[in-house]
Amino acid sequence: MPPFVSGSVAVKNLVHTVEYAAEGETAANTTTHPEPETARGLHIGGSALDFKQFHFHTPSEHRINGMHYAGELHMVHKSADGKRAAVVGFLIDVVDQAQENPVFAQLLAHLPTNASAPAVHVEGGMLDTAPFVAATKGNFFTYSGSLTTPPCTEGVTWLIPASPLKMSVKQLKALQQVIGFSARPTQFNKGVADARKTKDHEDVAAPAGGDAPSAAYGKLEVPTGH
Repeated sequence: MPPFVSGSVAVKNLVHTVEYAAEGETAANTTTHPEPETARGLHIGGSALDFKQFHFHTPSEHRINGMHYAGELHMVHKSADGKRAAVVGFLIDVVDQAQENPVFAQLLAHLPTNASAPAVHVEGGMLDTAPFVAATKGNFFTYSGSLTTPPCTEGVTWLIPASPLKMSVKQLKALQQVIGFSARPTQFNKGVADARKTKDHEDVAAPAGGDAPSAAYGKLEVPTGH
């Protein structure tokens, strides 16, 4: 998953979550990844999937070894024909209140508190995914499931980095005040048992099954409906 800088973004309060939808073209973060032709999303199974939107859940919808995280950020990608979708689900952990995450600070600055208000349109450059991409270069879980928000599309490739992103207590409270509790209950899925290793600066591909479970990261529990 190469890093990119977003074009203009429409931020909308959907009651159950806050969605940041791409309106314009994304561009390569050429500082960290000098290949703009591959910098707009994911390449999975030979298909190019473009970044479409991201949204939050509190608490996390996935659990590792039975443990919920404070939140979860879903980056949704789709193919040009709309037939294939993938979601990178970043778990969010809370750190000391004084250690605000500058990426989340920028995103939460545009947090709409009123669900009846029109979308807020933010000019390009609000989202630079380089800090998120760093989390995908280690171990991650992958499985085939469905979207957890409407229209709940099935056959979606999920990628869950085992290393969580960091958010301050203050930032988490700001998010919770807007979206409240917005996570589906989990179910234990024996087929989602292992963390995989990606290579630096390579496109993320959904690995086939068969690897031995990772003792370091354990079992992943997925939201109901998957």
